Amino acid sequence: MKKILISLITIVIILILDLLFFKLFPFFIRPNLALVYTVFLALFMGHIDAIIYSFLMGLFLDFIYLNFFGMNTLLFLTIGYIVGWLNKRVNETHKKIQIIVLFFSSLLYFLLYTFFSFIFSLTAVKTPPLFFSNLIFTVLFGYLQIKVLIFIYSKNNLIT
Repeated sequence: MKKILISLITIVIILILDLLFFKLFPFFIRPNLALVYTVFLALFMGHIDAIIYSFLMGLFLDFIYLNFFGMNTLLFLTIGYIVGWLNKRVNETHKKIQIIVLFFSSLLYFLLYTFFSFIFSLTAVKTPPLFFSNLIFTVLFGYLQIKVLIFIYSKNNLIT
């Protein structure tokens, strides 16, 4: 119960911060904090938790942004599943592993987003310069977010 409560509070805080960054940063240049949380769960909490919470995170984002419904759910679920496979196979506490996984998760998110946008003829495809700035912001802010999440979850004895 404690794990669910802390995770739901964290999801709400991340969604509020995402909306705040949406207003603060111009031209859709902002870190993808929800993606970072999905990567954190996949690395530290396990495969099943990553799939469940990434599905919920994607569903919440679909309700908030109201673009092509189901796109975020599919993207976050896919990334949660793929990165969740790395749980217990890599040393998730190592700084370089966290940064590399964040980088490749952001890259995978962009590639899948572009692919599905092309297939379904969506007009909201980000241009590459915007994507690379988002990638840099996601990795920088994401690493800090992972450190804060590790502190919160380890303080509550939810990760070892």
